[in-house]
Amino acid sequence: MKIMAVGDAYVFGLGIKNIYPQEENFRIKFRVVDAKATSGGLSNLVTTDETIDGWLARNRFGVITIPNMGEKIVPIIVEVGPKVSVTQDTVTGTYTFEILVEYEKTSQFWDRYDAAEHLLAIKVR
Repeated sequence: MKIMAVGDAYVFGLGIKNIYPQEENFRIKFRVVDAKATSGGLSNLVTTDETIDGWLARNRFGVITIPNMGEKIVPIIVEVGPKVSVTQDTVTGTYTFEILVEYEKTSQFWDRYDAAEHLLAIKVR
């Protein structure tokens, strides 16, 4: 979790270790799982749309090739934007993203790499 303000940018690091017996391709995807405004000690859900995806728009998540037992640290850039949806400004609260790591099971199918849930929480002040 990181405390940020509108306009702030921060780089997180996501570590990926290939435990498979051969070189594998991985990719990263993300989605908003929760957005709650905080006011006077109360939390209220905030409606978001694809506008909030702009917070991670500076990332260019391509295919990451990692050798057997190799590791890679992938930077994840978050820049808190002024809006979370077309009609909703960013307000004080907590915005949580799920970071999903997948591996290339076949040339046309990607599967979740691990069962762990990677959550990235941004607390906007």
